[in-house]
Amino acid sequence: MESTIIDKSNFSPLFNSKLSDEDVMSIYHYLRFAFEQSHPNNMVDASDAYILTVFPFKRGAIVPDNFDVVNYETGLFEGKPALCKVDGSHEILVFD
Repeated sequence: MESTIIDKSNFSPLFNSKLSDEDVMSIYHYLRFAFEQSHPNNMVDASDAYILTVFPFKRGAIVPDNFDVVNYETGLFEGKPALCKVDGSHEILVFD
């Protein structure tokens, strides 16, 4: 289940966490899987466990000439796995 929050004050980025690398990777994998399952029409990519890049098309689809990506920072919101949009909107997707 996914919910959207706008208040970033309780968001803790994985990048700044004191979690072990194993815990960071576990949360990252959970977030990526949960996002991909809830947004099947978007391709997701990541160069590390701290930012997910979301494309406006499915993997294997024809790529348009012009498109915008959305970046989400991985982290925790009140202890729950969450993604925070990196566009200044402070939109946070929390996954239960």
